[in-house]
Amino acid sequence: MEIDGINADKILAKLKDRAGLSDGKQAAGKNDPLTVLQDKAMNSAPYNAPYYNEALKQVGKLRKYCQSRVNAQDSRANILADSSKSAKYIMAQFRDGVDNQIKELKQWQRDYSNYYRDKKADYESPEVELLRRQDWNSKLHSMNKTDLARFIQELAEPGRKPLTKYEADSLLSYAKDDPKLYANAKGYVESHHIGEEWKNSKYWQEVQQSLSILNTYQTSPFIYEKPQNGEWISHKAINVNEIANEVLNSQFDKYGLKGKYTNKARQAVNIFEDNEDEKG
Repeated sequence: MEIDGINADKILAKLKDRAGLSDGKQAAGKNDPLTVLQDKAMNSAPYNAPYYNEALKQVGKLRKYCQSRVNAQDSRANILADSSKSAKYIMAQFRDGVDNQIKELKQWQRDYSNYYRDKKADYESPEVELLRRQDWNSKLHSMNKTDLARFIQELAEPGRKPLTKYEADSLLSYAKDDPKLYANAKGYVESHHIGEEWKNSKYWQEVQQSLSILNTYQTSPFIYEKPQNGEWISHKAINVNEIANEVLNSQFDKYGLKGKYTNKARQAVNIFEDNEDEKG
């Protein structure tokens, strides 16, 4: 499109290109392996996962079902049996979701680590790096044990530039004959993830936190509500196996309905799978 002899389309295309907004660059950014991994990390919170939200919906549905059976004056035994069967289904589906997400996030960690491991070291030049290593080795070997102990202690001071992998490896080698110095140096290297600096990123930390939550989910007999007020994991647990008892007991206390239930036994119902009439 031309306006007063000026090709507006060309000008707009140039402006987009300068800003990195061309269609090609947008597509490349979205499909970049690192961008994909970063997006997955920032969306890894378990309580945002479909299986987690589905479990909460099923818990709500089971509560309503138990209430409907109370209103229909079904027997306590039947309500408890239905709830037990349905609760087992909820927990089985939930645990499958947790196990699968743990596998996915551990694969994410492997992919994220490999992305950085596959990148070549970015040196100014081989010559400059060689001189830097020579200076480092001279400095290291000029230290006695007292100097070395103080040096290792000062490495953890705020604002201190982390050692490179070469420097860390040579420091460990130099300190190996003194167990205390070696342990202190090893502690520094591991806490700062020297040689695995990607573990310091917010993406790695996000996935690590998600895995910590999932490990709790995996070993707990409960489902936890969504965290609130800055919690990283909610302390409000839902005992799915007790839903029927909670509903029944609340009704007994409020209405005194204990004697009104029928005693006609029937086969237990899984309200999420069985095809028979759910009776309300």
